[in-house]
Amino acid sequence: MSLTAAYGGEKWSQRANDMRADMPGHWGDWGSGSEVGRLRSVLLRRPGSELDDIVDFDAVQMRADLNPDLARAQHDAMADAYEA
Repeated sequence: MSLTAAYGGEKWSQRANDMRADMPGHWGDWGSGSEVGRLRSVLLRRPGSELDDIVDFDAVQMRADLNPDLARAQHDAMADAYEA
């Protein structure tokens, strides 16, 4: 398995901005004033069929091959934990 796309290979592209600068444009103005405070809301999206279509993990800059069923199971477990 080659990881060149995810780590500086010919297909790799550097971010134009850091994540903090990009987030408001994509997700709106959000944030948290506490690392230990009570969560009032959590937005989750279960991984869908888009994961089943990935053939070349380097092309989408993933570090390793992805198991879509495992990703969905992990998501479901996290969602259950938030609901508890």
